[in-house]
Amino acid sequence: MIRRCLSALTCGLPGLAVAAPPELLDDRFELTLFAEQPAVRTPTGCTVDSSGRLLVAESHTHFRPEGYEGPEKDRILALSDLDADGKADKVEVFWEGGEHVMSIRADWDETVYVASRSEIFSLKHSDGDGKADKKTPLVELETTGKYPHNGLCGLALCSPGYIYFGLGENLGHPYQLIGSDGRRYSGGGEGGSIYLMRLDGTEMERIATGFWNPFGITVAGNSLFAVDNDPDSRPPNRLLHVVARGDYGYQYRYGRSGNHPLQAWDGELPGTLPMLAGTGEAACAVTPVGDALWVTSWGHHRIESHRLRTEGASFAATMETVVRGGPDFRPVDLATAPDGSIYFTDWVDGSYPVHGKGRVWKLTPKEPVETAIPHSRKPVVGMANLAALAGDPDPFVRAATAPWLAATGGGGYLAWGAANPKGKVAILSVTRWHDPKSGERLLERSLADPSPAVRLAAVRWIADEKRVEFADEIRNLLAISLHHPRLFGAAAATLKRLGAEVPAVDRESLLLEVVEDSERPADERAAALRSIPPDSKKLPIATFEALIATENPPLQEAAVWHLSQRTRKDAPAALAKAAADPDIGSETRRDAELHLPPPPDRAIDHRGLTLEEWAGEIALHPGDPRAGRRVFFSEHLGACARCHTHGGYGRRAGPDLTAIGRRETTAALLTSILEPGREVAPRYRAWMLERWDGQLDLGLPVETTGRHGGGAQTFMGTDGQLFEIPLADLKARHPWVTSLMPAKLDRRLTIQEMRDLIAFLGTGER
Repeated sequence: MIRRCLSALTCGLPGLAVAAPPELLDDRFELTLFAEQPAVRTPTGCTVDSSGRLLVAESHTHFRPEGYEGPEKDRILALSDLDADGKADKVEVFWEGGEHVMSIRADWDETVYVASRSEIFSLKHSDGDGKADKKTPLVELETTGKYPHNGLCGLALCSPGYIYFGLGENLGHPYQLIGSDGRRYSGGGEGGSIYLMRLDGTEMERIATGFWNPFGITVAGNSLFAVDNDPDSRPPNRLLHVVARGDYGYQYRYGRSGNHPLQAWDGELPGTLPMLAGTGEAACAVTPVGDALWVTSWGHHRIESHRLRTEGASFAATMETVVRGGPDFRPVDLATAPDGSIYFTDWVDGSYPVHGKGRVWKLTPKEPVETAIPHSRKPVVGMANLAALAGDPDPFVRAATAPWLAATGGGGYLAWGAANPKGKVAILSVTRWHDPKSGERLLERSLADPSPAVRLAAVRWIADEKRVEFADEIRNLLAISLHHPRLFGAAAATLKRLGAEVPAVDRESLLLEVVEDSERPADERAAALRSIPPDSKKLPIATFEALIATENPPLQEAAVWHLSQRTRKDAPAALAKAAADPDIGSETRRDAELHLPPPPDRAIDHRGLTLEEWAGEIALHPGDPRAGRRVFFSEHLGACARCHTHGGYGRRAGPDLTAIGRRETTAALLTSILEPGREVAPRYRAWMLERWDGQLDLGLPVETTGRHGGGAQTFMGTDGQLFEIPLADLKARHPWVTSLMPAKLDRRLTIQEMRDLIAFLGTGER
């Protein structure tokens, strides 16, 4: 009867064709289709209740299209396998109501906890009919934000009586988060956070911050983990080891792209923590399986296994794919049953609006799979070793000192003058967490500190809290941070945020003085050179020749790379001279040579290899990451930097590839190179732009509203350059279905060059 009713509701809904099954790559399990449309549609969260039923949150409100024929509200279905054949044969409506339900978690006492966009509540089924009969509000989110999936999310039961939950970036809207006991947190613009509270909604406490949307949270071993969706321009998504008072770097107030000087995604800013590993696009859930954390990647059509090993006070991870599918496989949430079976929901379609499709899959273990997540090595912290641990090289060791530092008033016990730069950053971070409006003396001392990291940590604090009283100090900081690009950019951005005038600085001339000062350290001169645009008219060719002749590798490398990116006519001759100079080191000569056009008789030692044959060739011999760097940046070989950045170099028309080796296998890297059109992430899907005068442009939309008072749209062209089109000139936009990345790149590279490129991307070597 239930199935017939659900079938009737889907009549007239388009696109209900049966999707292809995904492929299972883990031979410890068997994969079966547990349920599918019309029995279950557009599923999000799932959990196994105390009766052994699978509860599935069924969305009917997520970008609900006009004319949609499903229920008016979201539902939670109870699916049972009565005959033990691995498929659901009984489907009941456990509860109906609410909008934008994201996560559900069942406890042993027949209570189900639910996170929707605007509220967290519990459901109780106690009268024996298997349906929820009591709803208890726990947390309310008061905000003008209405986007369906950037509010409350991610539930994880922990020690008896407590539960974690997440709050997304909320598009920067002001908000009030209110617990059942009246405890409040307010904000707007600071990004997402993770909270802990009692199961009755009392004693709510913010645990960590700096997230985009922490959709998935889990407790495994003695640690808390989360998966976080990425800002638009900063893949990958992140698998994170979450610790108390951890700051993971993202703040919505500095834009969605994640490329602002005051944003961090992998611990780039002092006081922020790095990711444990990169994940696929649109990571939605994380759960422990064996010695690994499994993560669903909605955008990359796969479930990933990240095998953990302890590393310092945190972990490192090795990723492999355990389930993969095509464009019609969109895994969302994971749930583990008492017998070790693993269920996961499948949104099926790549479109955001509810569409009537949906599947639930079941992985049945052939033999028991024991959960064996390693325990993190938490340092023993006490008053006697507080100073040493606060300045430890391991950021997670420093994070473990935060509660102790807070108990001593931040710098009360740990003398500022005795701390190393990392210890000073730790003091700043914990004092700011405890009371962001305080710290005047600490900020004054930090801005005068010789360490760029300490100064940058202070600048972050001043910018975030809009401490306008420090505008003069920030203005002075510009003059002494020229060859520290991140600090300079952060200082300039902070002045803008404070509403203060940004002084006109001839930065290129001042940087050139640093480059040409032979008394300065080589790495400082190289950093200054990297901060000057390659085509700057202030950089004469003689400067490049002098730097290449220094026999100092950092300076030589920076000079050769700048020459390779220089479009002025004097560059090829200078590169050719460096490539032929016997007095220059062989690595520098090779760098210069690979940025020159290849000889016309250069032989490509392969033709038409398949993906499998390429994988075999790559596996035969290891590549050289340094040589692969040349392939990546050479205009005549890979030319990858035309659209991609790596280590801060290149253009941003495509994803930043610096950390791609932390989330992709060699096979996946080869696939993205050889078959770039197989999957294009929504963020990098281009549009053919048709103007009223017939002109056509191809570009990626960016956030900028344009110089015409919001009457124009800014796009990024295939060359990485921005261009604007007034909206009045734009007749139509047509989606560009293929990748902007050039096809047949393998035809331009030798087998060894491809090996080197894969090695460079795989190791993240800079």
